[in-house]
Amino acid sequence: MIAAPDAWNLDHARSSFLLVLAFAASSPSHASDRQDVPDRTVRTFASQVAAKASNFQWQQLWQHARSSGRFQKAGMQPRFTVPQRELPALARQVLAAPDRMVRKHTGQAALRKDFAPQVIGLVGNEPASGLCLTLGWHGLMATPHTIGLEPLEQATLSAIEPC
Repeated sequence: MIAAPDAWNLDHARSSFLLVLAFAASSPSHASDRQDVPDRTVRTFASQVAAKASNFQWQQLWQHARSSGRFQKAGMQPRFTVPQRELPALARQVLAAPDRMVRKHTGQAALRKDFAPQVIGLVGNEPASGLCLTLGWHGLMATPHTIGLEPLEQATLSAIEPC
């Protein structure tokens, strides 16, 4: 004869199921790359990337800038006129305190800082005093208490240009 389940076992099973469901809904794999990550969290993340990005992350950014023609002397593409040695400090300033942030798509934002009256580069033939940087993230939670190492390691600095 099979014994009927008692009320405590049913309540315990229901509680366990709800706890597992709540944990799954809040885990980084479910919450990663969400559009509902508040701007404040993205700005905090950007500031931490400014301070802690790896050499590899910066090298990827400069390689992309080079392949996009940002360091060429002529052309209609956005290109830098400031000395290349000044760009890392300027890029960190953009990440640490952007004037403007625009979401590009899920998990990515364009950050802009204006350095007027300093001209950063040319867009076409027009002088540009702004510096725009594209920051990507993976695994960033909507409401983190602290941003852990994993999202910082997975941050991408995918584009930089005068704007």
